[in-house]
Amino acid sequence: MSLSWGSLAAVLGLAVPVAAALWEFVLAGRKRLGYRVQLDTTIRDSAASGPDTTVLQRMQWDGTNLRDPSVVLLRIENAGWSPVVAADYVAPASDPVGIRIAFPGRRVVGMTVTERSPQVPPTFFVPGAEGFETTGRVVKLPKVILNRRAHYKVLAVLDREEGFT
Repeated sequence: MSLSWGSLAAVLGLAVPVAAALWEFVLAGRKRLGYRVQLDTTIRDSAASGPDTTVLQRMQWDGTNLRDPSVVLLRIENAGWSPVVAADYVAPASDPVGIRIAFPGRRVVGMTVTERSPQVPPTFFVPGAEGFETTGRVVKLPKVILNRRAHYKVLAVLDREEGFT
């Protein structure tokens, strides 16, 4: 039986991706922490959609009406095969913040966790918890331990800074 170069190339062309997939998803057990912006819309757009939504236009922060408020919904998830632990975050061990998400031209007015997997402890997200805070244009999230397929969602209210278009 003779093996032609074309047959050898076809076998290699199939074997290499299969081996890479096995390495990536079975043997290596990669950790993948990801986030998606599921919603980023201005309140002004939403408030124009009906008469009952004018309450959205009256949003305030520290007693002052928001200039051009917007709502952002973030989903943070472990899309890998292995649990994500505090040591996996690319931040110094002494820093309680694991994820920073910046919003140029907008300041973060407030945020809350709206959904979380059952295995994600709520203690990460109580007011005043280390790493769960807003600073100017940045949402800061703690080094949450996430098992495989675990996730949580953060709803943030932002306001456009004066002079930013």
